[in-house]
Amino acid sequence: MLVPLSWLRTFTPADRSAAQLSDAFNELGLVVEGVEVTGEGLDGVVTALVRGIRKHPNADRMRLIDIVLSEDQVEPLQVACGAFNFVEGDRVPLAQVGAVLPGNFKIERAKKRGEWSNGMLCSARELRLSDDHEGILVLSPDTPLNVPIAEALGMMRDTIFDLSIEANRPDAMSIAGIARDLAAKLGDPFTMPTDTSLVTSASPASSTPGSITATDLCDRLTVTVIRGVVVGPSTPVVRARLAAAGMRSVSNVVDASNYVMLELGAPSHTFDLDKLPGGRIGVRWAATGEKLTTLDEVERTLGSGDAQDGVIVDGADAVVGIAAVMGGASSEVDEHTTSLLLEVAHWTPMCIARTSKRMGLRS
Repeated sequence: MLVPLSWLRTFTPADRSAAQLSDAFNELGLVVEGVEVTGEGLDGVVTALVRGIRKHPNADRMRLIDIVLSEDQVEPLQVACGAFNFVEGDRVPLAQVGAVLPGNFKIERAKKRGEWSNGMLCSARELRLSDDHEGILVLSPDTPLNVPIAEALGMMRDTIFDLSIEANRPDAMSIAGIARDLAAKLGDPFTMPTDTSLVTSASPASSTPGSITATDLCDRLTVTVIRGVVVGPSTPVVRARLAAAGMRSVSNVVDASNYVMLELGAPSHTFDLDKLPGGRIGVRWAATGEKLTTLDEVERTLGSGDAQDGVIVDGADAVVGIAAVMGGASSEVDEHTTSLLLEVAHWTPMCIARTSKRMGLRS
């Protein structure tokens, strides 16, 4: 489990050196497998605006991008780029000439297939934000221009501890749980944060009943409907913390669920309410041979052989999720979602563990 020191410090001071904290973790049985310092090597990378995009005259898999650092900049910079996931008007990270990216990669003015490239547009992987290198990192539309990328993304110099958490330590499978253990070990105070600055509210949430027909699978199901949702990017702080913990930012809705899971160890799942017939969910055991296409676009056969798989169903009794393992693609939250159904439940651990192991899903 990747544990950012800055996140731990929202619960407890932890004002020791990385070596001292590593010793404390090891003595607690939370074995430190690695320590990494992040937020370094980004000098010279700033936010920029894509003013224009042109075809490269000598390369089909490359475009010439006109980049400006301010709205009133007259002469744009020309950058050659092989990514196609952004459009005119997007805001992107620009590694300027002279910058040295993580891995000691120096950016120089160079010709790309006969055309000058004055810098480089960066992916999340090149900035060491995540492993995503499928395209350029597209920033929020309200990102200010010509500011350091670390500032724009709410990044800071941080220390990331890679801890090995054994299955018998569920209390330590969250940032709060680890911080509580560490505070007790060091004799430091522990406080649950009350800062609500990371929270954006939609219309007031309302509870709606869910049904449980398999109490040996699930003994408590909480279902909440939230309307008036606007799906978009998360705040820079949330994106930075998720990236530091090894999780890719998806959207504000998905990120909120993942953030709470990492921080408090409380998994939840969000469904697009309008994609759920009947506007409700229930819990039961899967029938032999039932199928579900999960969020990873894999069709899975449920309840096969002697296996019992717990499932979440919609109001028409159609399967929309594998209980506590992975949701279904049919009710996935996307950019058009305006109403959510939030599910939080208590599941029988061994039932979930068996399904997870059989399907090879460790979500």
